[in-house]
Amino acid sequence: MSLTDFLLGTTQENIDREYNEGNYNPRTGERKKSTGDRLGDFFTGQGSIIDQGVKDRYKQDLLDKYGTRISRVQKELPNLSSTANLNITDRTNTSVLESTLKDLELDAERRAGLVRQVQAAGYGNEIGTKDINALSQLLGDKAREKETKAETKADTRLANQLALQNRRMDITDAQNQRQQSYNNRVLDMKDAREARSARDKQLMMIIQGLNAFGQGFQ
Repeated sequence: MSLTDFLLGTTQENIDREYNEGNYNPRTGERKKSTGDRLGDFFTGQGSIIDQGVKDRYKQDLLDKYGTRISRVQKELPNLSSTANLNITDRTNTSVLESTLKDLELDAERRAGLVRQVQAAGYGNEIGTKDINALSQLLGDKAREKETKAETKADTRLANQLALQNRRMDITDAQNQRQQSYNNRVLDMKDAREARSARDKQLMMIIQGLNAFGQGFQ
């Protein structure tokens, strides 16, 4: 260990101290430095290294804290352009990051729910990278398509029923017509028999009358 390290601390010790004391300002991207810090940077020549080390610690702490949540959101929202706001840098504002992340987590939950609905409906192969709006539209389109098919099926069934009913009516009409024709023939035959019988009776009466007339001249 050098005398400088012994007196002023190692570079890593100074990085840890500066970061833990909250001397880094992500808004400006700079480390707040006291007169002692400036003197230490001057004598050690490690000022720029400490500055970068503090920035790296800041980014690493944010990654450790938010990395898992960010990965989950980016997985659930593959097409969301605002995920670019989740890229952690040494200038990331933690309040903005937390607020943005919470909003996107709500969207991620909504999309995950829609994904489950689409899969349950049997259209999982159409999910791809569709966002919330596209998935909602997909469900709506499929529901309308299904309703249209059901209506078409019902219309076809009704048409078939009407066709069958008309066919039955045609058969009944044909049967009635045949029965009526038969009844008419029967009546015609009866009338013909009665007419023949009447003619026969008239003929007999005429013959009888002629016979009686002839006997009157004998």
